[in-house]
Amino acid sequence: MTGILLLDKPHIARTAGVCSQPICGTHPSMPVEDAAPEKVSKRLRAVMIDARLSTVDDLAEVAGANRSAASNWINAYNLIPVDKAVRLCEALRLNLDWLYRGVPDALPMATAIRLAAVQDQMEQGLASNPAPPKAAGRAGRASPGRKKAKASG
Repeated sequence: MTGILLLDKPHIARTAGVCSQPICGTHPSMPVEDAAPEKVSKRLRAVMIDARLSTVDDLAEVAGANRSAASNWINAYNLIPVDKAVRLCEALRLNLDWLYRGVPDALPMATAIRLAAVQDQMEQGLASNPAPPKAAGRAGRASPGRKKAKASG
């Protein structure tokens, strides 16, 4: 059956199994390597910058995951599971094709432009590339020494 489908899609043979047609419907339009954890991690970092998610806790909350799992996605130890990716995409108006494969076609145009700009800035070192941030609970707390200094002054 697969051979019949391939004969119906002669453009596949010309592209070594990777379709260059916009909507073919029988196979992916990009190689599987684009879903490598490192590439998905870069896209997740771009999402965090664009959506102003300042901590891994923020990303985890939007995706419905725990902090440890989100940290593993950001650090490219694991791919974000599809169910968490769907939740993230729905909340931030993204799509799975872009998140997993880098295909911006179905993104809203303004989102695609913003994310492309953020990715360019990240590559040039101009964007604040979110490293694994501290837990949100610790941010903004004054140290005990600071409280005493304010109280005595």
